[in-house]
Amino acid sequence: MRYSTDEEYFINSIIQTTSPDYFVATTYSSVCIFDENKMIKELFPNFPEFDVEGMYVTSQKDNYVLGSSETFVNRFQEHVSFIMDLNTFEFFRDQKFIMKKLGLDEDNDSSNSNQTKKPSFFKRLFGLDI
Repeated sequence: MRYSTDEEYFINSIIQTTSPDYFVATTYSSVCIFDENKMIKELFPNFPEFDVEGMYVTSQKDNYVLGSSETFVNRFQEHVSFIMDLNTFEFFRDQKFIMKKLGLDEDNDSSNSNQTKKPSFFKRLFGLDI
């Protein structure tokens, strides 16, 4: 399959999904959904807090595509995570919602465990808590 955009944007990332069988590609500001013959949908996520300046997809879990977006605000920091439903083509950014949809239990997170933490290197060496 060959496809070219009307825009001059490059493909940032692409993955192949199963059940449903799609190719999901991202550009500077959109997510394009392809079947084996043609583009079936181009989505422009509406994140009201910021303007999207780069979209990336990384993997599939169940009927969701996992990805992140880059913004002017967080360009040199962490990307803003999102998931996209492959059935409805809806985007979700709420971290608790994402964890619930992906079956990740926040209570099992190792950072929340009751294990005792070792003192930091500086605390052990110099008695300083830095």
